[in-house]
Amino acid sequence: MSAAIGVLATDDGARAVGASLGLPVLAAPEDAPLLLVSTARGLALQETGAGAPGPVCIELVRGKVGWRKEHGASTRDPLCRALGLHKGTRSVVDATAGLLVDSMALVHAGLSVLAIERSPVVHALQQDAVARAGGVPGLTLLQGDAIALLRSWAGTDHAPDAVLVDPMYDDERASVAPKGMRVLRLAVGADLDAPALLLAAQACARMRVVVKRARHAAVLGGAPSFSQVGRSTRFDVYLRG
Repeated sequence: MSAAIGVLATDDGARAVGASLGLPVLAAPEDAPLLLVSTARGLALQETGAGAPGPVCIELVRGKVGWRKEHGASTRDPLCRALGLHKGTRSVVDATAGLLVDSMALVHAGLSVLAIERSPVVHALQQDAVARAGGVPGLTLLQGDAIALLRSWAGTDHAPDAVLVDPMYDDERASVAPKGMRVLRLAVGADLDAPALLLAAQACARMRVVVKRARHAAVLGGAPSFSQVGRSTRFDVYLRG
Protein backbone atom coordinates (compact mmCIF):
# COMPACT_ATOMS: atom_id res chain seq x y z
CA MET A 1 0.00 0.00 0.00
CA SER A 2 1.35 3.45 -0.90
CA ALA A 3 1.97 6.14 1.72
CA ALA A 4 -0.02 9.38 1.92
CA ILE A 5 1.64 12.29 0.09
CA GLY A 6 1.06 15.97 0.85
CA VAL A 7 2.48 19.39 -0.01
CA LEU A 8 3.40 22.15 2.41
CA ALA A 9 1.37 25.35 2.33
CA THR A 10 4.65 27.30 2.33
CA ASP A 11 6.06 25.52 -0.74
CA ASP A 12 4.84 27.73 -3.58
CA GLY A 13 6.79 25.78 -6.20
CA ALA A 14 5.23 22.40 -5.43
CA ARG A 15 1.80 23.63 -4.36
CA ALA A 16 0.53 24.26 -7.90
CA VAL A 17 1.55 20.76 -9.00
CA GLY A 18 0.09 19.31 -5.82
CA ALA A 19 -3.21 21.05 -6.50
CA SER A 20 -3.40 19.54 -10.00
CA LEU A 21 -2.84 16.10 -8.44
CA GLY A 22 -5.34 16.62 -5.63
CA LEU A 23 -2.72 16.40 -2.87
CA PRO A 24 -3.64 17.77 0.56
CA VAL A 25 -2.03 21.04 1.66
CA LEU A 26 -0.26 20.57 5.01
CA ALA A 27 0.67 22.98 7.77
CA ALA A 28 3.64 20.91 9.03
CA PRO A 29 6.00 18.31 7.46
CA GLU A 30 5.11 15.62 9.99
CA ASP A 31 1.48 15.63 8.80
CA ALA A 32 2.29 13.10 6.03
CA PRO A 33 4.91 10.35 5.51
CA LEU A 34 5.92 11.86 2.14
CA LEU A 35 6.00 15.41 0.80
CA LEU A 36 6.04 16.68 -2.75
CA VAL A 37 8.64 19.47 -2.60
CA SER A 38 10.34 21.95 -4.91
CA THR A 39 14.15 22.02 -4.69
CA ALA A 40 17.03 23.67 -6.53
CA ARG A 41 17.39 20.38 -8.46
CA GLY A 42 13.72 20.17 -9.42
CA LEU A 43 10.49 18.63 -8.21
CA ALA A 44 11.15 15.93 -5.60
CA LEU A 45 9.67 13.57 -3.02
CA GLN A 46 10.84 13.98 0.56
CA GLU A 47 10.39 11.39 3.28
CA THR A 48 9.52 12.92 6.65
CA GLY A 49 10.38 11.92 10.20
CA ALA A 50 13.57 11.71 12.23
CA GLY A 51 16.61 10.58 10.27
CA ALA A 52 14.85 10.77 6.91
CA PRO A 53 17.18 11.03 3.89
CA GLY A 54 17.23 14.05 1.59
CA PRO A 55 14.74 14.71 -1.20
CA VAL A 56 14.64 12.42 -4.25
CA CYS A 57 14.20 13.90 -7.71
CA ILE A 58 14.69 12.30 -11.12
CA GLU A 59 17.97 13.35 -12.75
CA LEU A 60 18.41 12.75 -16.48
CA VAL A 61 21.57 14.79 -17.10
CA ARG A 62 23.93 14.03 -14.21
CA GLY A 63 24.76 10.99 -12.11
CA LYS A 64 24.29 7.43 -13.32
CA VAL A 65 21.94 8.39 -16.13
CA GLY A 66 24.27 11.19 -17.24
CA TRP A 67 27.18 8.74 -17.36
CA ARG A 68 25.13 6.46 -19.61
CA LYS A 69 24.39 9.40 -21.89
CA GLU A 70 28.09 10.27 -22.11
CA HIS A 71 29.33 6.73 -22.72
CA GLY A 72 26.33 5.13 -24.43
CA ALA A 73 25.39 1.47 -24.10
CA SER A 74 26.31 -1.62 -26.04
CA THR A 75 24.81 -4.97 -26.90
CA ARG A 76 26.97 -6.39 -24.08
CA ASP A 77 24.88 -4.54 -21.48
CA PRO A 78 22.79 -7.24 -19.70
CA LEU A 79 19.58 -5.19 -19.96
CA CYS A 80 20.12 -4.48 -23.65
CA ARG A 81 20.94 -8.10 -24.37
CA ALA A 82 17.90 -9.30 -22.44
CA LEU A 83 15.65 -6.97 -24.43
CA GLY A 84 17.13 -8.19 -27.71
CA LEU A 85 18.97 -5.11 -28.97
CA HIS A 86 21.29 -7.51 -30.83
CA LYS A 87 18.26 -9.39 -32.21
CA GLY A 88 16.45 -6.51 -33.83
CA THR A 89 14.44 -4.96 -31.00
CA ARG A 90 13.77 -1.31 -31.73
CA SER A 91 10.74 -0.35 -29.61
CA VAL A 92 10.27 -1.06 -25.90
CA VAL A 93 7.53 -0.35 -23.39
CA ASP A 94 8.89 0.18 -19.88
CA ALA A 95 5.72 -0.85 -18.05
CA THR A 96 6.99 0.17 -14.59
CA ALA A 97 8.93 3.35 -15.37
CA GLY A 98 9.66 4.66 -11.85
CA LEU A 99 12.77 6.84 -11.73
CA LEU A 100 13.44 6.30 -15.48
CA VAL A 101 16.90 4.77 -14.97
CA ASP A 102 16.21 1.75 -17.19
CA SER A 103 14.19 3.78 -19.70
CA MET A 104 17.08 6.20 -20.16
CA ALA A 105 19.62 3.38 -20.51
CA LEU A 106 17.54 2.00 -23.37
CA VAL A 107 17.13 5.42 -25.00
CA HIS A 108 20.90 5.92 -24.88
CA ALA A 109 21.29 2.52 -26.55
CA GLY A 110 19.24 3.80 -29.49
CA LEU A 111 15.85 2.29 -28.66
CA SER A 112 12.46 4.02 -28.82
CA VAL A 113 10.96 3.81 -25.32
CA LEU A 114 7.43 4.36 -24.07
CA ALA A 115 7.60 4.73 -20.28
CA ILE A 116 4.34 4.00 -18.45
CA GLU A 117 3.87 5.14 -14.85
CA ARG A 118 0.81 4.32 -12.77
CA SER A 119 1.44 6.91 -10.02
CA PRO A 120 0.36 10.46 -11.01
CA VAL A 121 2.87 11.91 -8.51
CA VAL A 122 5.84 9.94 -9.87
CA HIS A 123 4.69 10.82 -13.40
CA ALA A 124 4.82 14.51 -12.41
CA LEU A 125 8.44 14.03 -11.29
CA GLN A 126 9.19 12.36 -14.64
CA GLN A 127 7.68 15.25 -16.57
CA ASP A 128 9.67 17.74 -14.50
CA ALA A 129 12.89 15.83 -15.17
CA VAL A 130 12.31 15.69 -18.93
CA ALA A 131 11.51 19.42 -18.98
CA ARG A 132 14.71 20.23 -17.04
CA ALA A 133 16.68 18.10 -19.51
CA GLY A 134 15.28 20.10 -22.42
CA GLY A 135 13.43 17.06 -23.76
CA VAL A 136 14.58 13.50 -24.40
CA PRO A 137 14.36 12.31 -28.03
CA GLY A 138 13.29 8.68 -28.15
CA LEU A 139 11.43 8.79 -24.80
CA THR A 140 7.66 9.12 -24.46
CA LEU A 141 6.00 9.39 -21.04
CA LEU A 142 2.52 8.05 -20.39
CA GLN A 143 0.57 8.01 -17.12
CA GLY A 144 -1.89 5.16 -16.75
CA ASP A 145 -2.55 1.51 -15.98
CA ALA A 146 0.02 -0.55 -17.89
CA ILE A 147 -2.10 -3.70 -17.71
CA ALA A 148 -5.08 -2.07 -19.42
CA LEU A 149 -2.89 -0.29 -21.97
CA LEU A 150 -0.92 -3.41 -22.94
CA ARG A 151 -4.12 -5.41 -23.29
CA SER A 152 -5.59 -2.75 -25.57
CA TRP A 153 -2.46 -2.69 -27.77
CA ALA A 154 -2.16 -6.46 -28.23
CA GLY A 155 -2.28 -7.37 -31.92
CA THR A 156 -2.33 -3.72 -33.07
CA ASP A 157 0.20 -1.36 -34.62
CA HIS A 158 0.82 0.02 -31.09
CA ALA A 159 2.31 -3.28 -29.90
CA PRO A 160 6.05 -2.86 -29.10
CA ASP A 161 8.86 -5.26 -29.95
CA ALA A 162 9.55 -5.82 -26.24
CA VAL A 163 8.15 -5.01 -22.81
CA LEU A 164 10.21 -4.48 -19.64
CA VAL A 165 8.57 -5.28 -16.29
CA ASP A 166 10.30 -4.33 -13.02
CA PRO A 167 7.77 -4.93 -10.20
CA MET A 168 7.99 -3.14 -6.87
CA TYR A 169 7.80 -5.41 -3.84
CA ASP A 170 7.57 -4.89 -0.08
CA ASP A 171 10.16 -7.14 1.56
CA GLU A 172 12.77 -7.30 4.28
CA ARG A 173 15.29 -5.35 2.17
CA ALA A 174 13.15 -2.19 2.12
CA SER A 175 14.97 -0.62 5.08
CA VAL A 176 18.39 -0.92 3.40
CA ALA A 177 17.33 0.01 -0.13
CA PRO A 178 18.91 3.11 -1.74
CA LYS A 179 16.96 6.21 -0.78
CA GLY A 180 15.52 6.63 -4.28
CA MET A 181 14.03 3.13 -4.25
CA ARG A 182 12.89 3.52 -0.65
CA VAL A 183 10.98 6.71 -1.44
CA LEU A 184 9.59 5.20 -4.66
CA ARG A 185 8.36 2.17 -2.70
CA LEU A 186 6.59 4.47 -0.23
CA ALA A 187 5.03 6.48 -3.06
CA VAL A 188 3.71 3.62 -5.19
CA GLY A 189 3.45 0.64 -2.83
CA ALA A 190 3.97 -2.96 -3.88
CA ASP A 191 2.89 -4.11 -7.36
CA LEU A 192 0.54 -6.82 -6.14
CA ASP A 193 -0.83 -7.25 -9.65
CA ALA A 194 2.60 -7.97 -11.17
CA PRO A 195 1.59 -11.48 -12.39
CA ALA A 196 -1.30 -9.93 -14.32
CA LEU A 197 1.08 -7.32 -15.74
CA LEU A 198 3.37 -10.08 -17.00
CA LEU A 199 0.47 -11.83 -18.73
CA ALA A 200 -0.62 -8.56 -20.37
CA ALA A 201 2.95 -7.93 -21.51
CA GLN A 202 3.21 -11.42 -23.00
CA ALA A 203 -0.04 -10.89 -24.90
CA CYS A 204 1.21 -7.56 -26.31
CA ALA A 205 4.94 -7.81 -27.06
CA ARG A 206 5.88 -8.88 -30.58
CA MET A 207 9.25 -10.40 -29.69
CA ARG A 208 9.92 -10.72 -25.96
CA VAL A 209 9.12 -9.73 -22.40
CA VAL A 210 11.85 -9.10 -19.82
CA VAL A 211 11.22 -9.23 -16.08
CA LYS A 212 13.84 -7.56 -13.88
CA ARG A 213 14.36 -9.37 -10.58
CA ALA A 214 16.78 -9.54 -7.68
CA ARG A 215 19.33 -12.23 -8.51
CA HIS A 216 17.95 -14.86 -6.12
CA ALA A 217 14.25 -13.90 -6.28
CA ALA A 218 11.64 -16.40 -7.43
CA VAL A 219 10.43 -16.12 -11.02
CA LEU A 220 7.34 -13.97 -11.49
CA GLY A 221 5.52 -16.28 -13.89
CA GLY A 222 6.34 -19.61 -15.48
CA ALA A 223 9.86 -20.68 -16.38
CA PRO A 224 11.55 -18.06 -18.61
CA SER A 225 13.08 -18.92 -21.98
CA PHE A 226 16.44 -17.90 -20.48
CA SER A 227 17.93 -15.43 -18.00
CA GLN A 228 20.70 -12.83 -18.06
CA VAL A 229 22.26 -12.90 -14.58
CA GLY A 230 24.40 -10.16 -13.05
CA ARG A 231 25.95 -9.72 -9.61
CA SER A 232 22.72 -8.52 -7.97
CA THR A 233 20.14 -8.47 -10.75
CA ARG A 234 18.58 -11.09 -13.00
CA PHE A 235 16.66 -10.50 -16.23
CA ASP A 236 14.18 -13.28 -16.99
CA VAL A 237 13.42 -13.34 -20.72
CA TYR A 238 10.16 -14.71 -22.13
CA LEU A 239 10.37 -15.09 -25.91
CA ARG A 240 7.26 -14.70 -28.00
CA GLY A 241 6.22 -17.03 -30.80
